[in-house]
Amino acid sequence: MNGFVTLFRNIGKQITIYNGFSFVDHLLSSHEYIFIDLDDVQNLTRINYYKEILRKFSKIYCTVLFSNDLTIISPLIDDRWTFGGPLVNCSRSNRISNLSVDNNTLEKLFNQPVSSKFSKYWDNYFFNEYEKPIDQINYMASLSNNCYWGKCKYCNFNTPNKFIRNSKYILSNLKGYEHMNSTVHTCSSATSLAEITSILQELPRFRKENISVLSFVRADKFILDSIKSTENLVGFLIELGIESFSQTLSDQLNKGISKKVELNIIKETLLRNGRIDCTIMHPLSIMDKQTFIESKNYLKELLESIKSIDYIGKLKFCIVGPPQFSNKKEAMEFGKCSELEITKLYNSIFDRFESWDDEIVYINDVKKDSDSEKYNNEFFNILSETGLVRGNNYWYMKGKELCA
Repeated sequence: MNGFVTLFRNIGKQITIYNGFSFVDHLLSSHEYIFIDLDDVQNLTRINYYKEILRKFSKIYCTVLFSNDLTIISPLIDDRWTFGGPLVNCSRSNRISNLSVDNNTLEKLFNQPVSSKFSKYWDNYFFNEYEKPIDQINYMASLSNNCYWGKCKYCNFNTPNKFIRNSKYILSNLKGYEHMNSTVHTCSSATSLAEITSILQELPRFRKENISVLSFVRADKFILDSIKSTENLVGFLIELGIESFSQTLSDQLNKGISKKVELNIIKETLLRNGRIDCTIMHPLSIMDKQTFIESKNYLKELLESIKSIDYIGKLKFCIVGPPQFSNKKEAMEFGKCSELEITKLYNSIFDRFESWDDEIVYINDVKKDSDSEKYNNEFFNILSETGLVRGNNYWYMKGKELCA
């Protein structure tokens, strides 16, 4: 007997399912389903409970979005497991030894069509067998593992394991729940024209079925044009990677976008009652006086352009930490190593499995008492005064936690 594992969490009565729609008809029709609570697995008693459940299976299949999920379920993993992707932070399947890991979709692995059943296969478990209360279900659509730009200096999108699914087919088959809200993340690293077209076409139906959609978006002209062609964006959360408030800094990062287009995307989204999270890298070791002034002016222009719009609760600046590079050499060349502390990103997954054959490093600090530190601190203080800042991760400057 073979099993198909679904990983999930229950936080504040919200179920978040981490599998990412690597579902194929072959698995859905011929495998038994196992549901594993990622928080449960950190309890020794529950580990033994899951081990007993898994004992009867000769093969176990699971899709993984995040390498940290592998760390959490590592006590359960043995040579019966096969993982389908995309596995975030592992760009090649051979980076983790002793496991069968394929970063492609399971439909490609099994040469089977992607299933149109989607969310319904977990209905019986969460609505009939699961004993804890649920107010909302969140899940991942995994429309693509691809970035159509792929040229940012800090980006690690040189993976050969890219895929692009039929976004129209997948989105048209998403089903909501009348008695609760659901949130779907497209998981696209950069929403393409086909993807945003499909999202906007389905948005009226999504609203009727209590589905909200989140998607990572670049500030490109076709995105702005798509937004302007839509009257109502309620139910759509755009996650806009702006990285910095300065055109000069953006150009140095090779973002390939115009700050003018970026500003208009923010404004036009808010005008249509959409929500927008702007992700920002901080601190940036390359910030100087000129880029500090540019950043201040950008923020001033943005707040002026939206002052007549009710944007509270619809706009956030999300601090995501400093740039990440695929190897130390790239980080040192970009960040002027003599002024930086370069550290290797360490993941506890390496306690169990062999380390990556490429290093992943962060430029994680600016030189103490440098002009760069002064300008980073000053701009962060200005930004914080807007009341729109939140942190996605922990990050540090001068050894002091700024935000969580």
